Amino acid sequence: MEKLKYACVGAGSVADYKHLNGYSKVEDVEIVAISDPDIEAAKRLAEKYNIPHVYTDYEEMFEREKPDLISVCTPNYLHAPISIKAMEKGIHVHCEKPITLNAKEACEVIESKNKYKRKFMVGLNNRFTNESFFVKRYIKEGYIGEIYHVKTGWRRRRGIPGKGGWFTNKKLSGGGPLIDLGVHFLDLVLYFMGYPKAQSVSAATYSKFSNSNSLNSWNYAKSGDGIYDVE
Repeated sequence: MEKLKYACVGAGSVADYKHLNGYSKVEDVEIVAISDPDIEAAKRLAEKYNIPHVYTDYEEMFEREKPDLISVCTPNYLHAPISIKAMEKGIHVHCEKPITLNAKEACEVIESKNKYKRKFMVGLNNRFTNESFFVKRYIKEGYIGEIYHVKTGWRRRRGIPGKGGWFTNKKLSGGGPLIDLGVHFLDLVLYFMGYPKAQSVSAATYSKFSNSNSLNSWNYAKSGDGIYDVE
């Protein structure tokens, strides 16, 4: 069987520990290239995973390498344009969550998927844990009867992105923990319940502590600097 040619767009931590680490263990996949505007970051991962070609421009990488499949491991505002461009080129896409910044962009991505008949997957990895497999089966086999109410949450006090990076800039990220972490639980709840049709939706976010430097726990971001306009 001919191996799938795989390339990665983005050279950050999620590209390293999740995507490249995973695809490097798949026998039917050959990692052919990586791209990132930060050439040194791309070179570090290329050396770590024995990737032969490094680019700063993902479009040039698409043209030269002609991968069958890519991962999109970039800041959120780039998810839609990179995914759409890849599918236009006949490339299948594994995109990090969230799918895009908003519903309009998400619809454009799905339209491209259908138009170019490509496979597109969002990296909602919590669906594939042993716990999720068990819960899905438990519900499907009727052990807990009809589900009429679900409550979920995620309490996290460490790992909050610091000011100065794209995570806390709504224009670049689309939002704070609701779009970064909340998508996992929204996905799981809908998946477990068989995607019920919503009759109404209400939501609220809260931002009170953005001026507190105690939130800045990521060392690469300068404490007190940059934009913080997310919840």
